[in-house]
Amino acid sequence: MASRAAVLITALPFAALFVGDSPFSPHAADKAAVAESGSAFNRAAIFAALGFSLPTALVCLERVVRILTRNWPVGLMVFWSGLTYAWASLPDLVPRRAFAYPLVYLTLAILAAASRSAADWLAPLTLAFALVTALNIVAVVAFPGISRSDIGEMGMFDDKNGAGTMAMPAIVVLATALAAGAGVPRLATRAMIGLAWVFLLATRPKTSIGVAASGWPA
Repeated sequence: MASRAAVLITALPFAALFVGDSPFSPHAADKAAVAESGSAFNRAAIFAALGFSLPTALVCLERVVRILTRNWPVGLMVFWSGLTYAWASLPDLVPRRAFAYPLVYLTLAILAAASRSAADWLAPLTLAFALVTALNIVAVVAFPGISRSDIGEMGMFDDKNGAGTMAMPAIVVLATALAAGAGVPRLATRAMIGLAWVFLLATRPKTSIGVAASGWPA
């Protein structure tokens, strides 16, 4: 079974993917240009995470298959996301995302299967989302000209929707790690959860706020 160090190494590309290749950029991304050329940084991070995880997948293949089978509704949702290219406003961009989502989901399943405990799986993700939360707060406080917009805070991202989309899973993952006792400092984790909520509310995304509230661990 993979050690915690192996899981952490596999999770590092996810941290890079969460932060992105141009944090604290004062200019919004050109979505049309991204649709035309794609993001080499995102592709590299996704394939790196998958590549690091494959050796451990061979060791625990049965557990990977069991996890994917038990969580078939998530797989169905990933499949449905791939179908949305049919009515997407940027049809050249969505097929690449439809290809990336299953790869990310497979990598996460391998991480879960390779972990000896919930702490092994949650700790790296907790650190990654804590990093994203901290960087967003730094952007709000130290770089208001970059973060602030008329429709909500953007943090280190190039639009408020992307900021809210990252703040929402940060709350859920941090709270889950706290509830599961995932080997993270409890006081620091509680503080990061509070900061993540402050930032999420500041971005003013109705959908992400609803999902974060409904996904709060019992």
